[in-house]
Amino acid sequence: MRERNLKGEQDCGEVVSTSHCGDPIMAPQERVLDAVLRAQGVLADYVESGPRDCAQTLSRLFVIFADDGLTDAANILNLESMSRAMTSADQPKRSPTSPLYNRTSG
Repeated sequence: MRERNLKGEQDCGEVVSTSHCGDPIMAPQERVLDAVLRAQGVLADYVESGPRDCAQTLSRLFVIFADDGLTDAANILNLESMSRAMTSADQPKRSPTSPLYNRTSG
């Protein structure tokens, strides 16, 4: 019989690395995507028909985006992107394998 986790769900046996505070360790892309998806959910709740609470919605979005781990992940992705752009700019452009074909009329 499998053990149950803290939420009472059955443990599937999958090992997930966690940080010192128990949060799952995610790659930068995963962390940014997770934040965007959670924010989309908050905004979807807000645009549903019924009463809206602007302050609560902003508070929920703030909790998502005011995260040092998310900021670090975004910075890492920006640095990686800049590094790739600089590396590709430093490499000489490849010439085509065959000369261009000039079409002439006549």
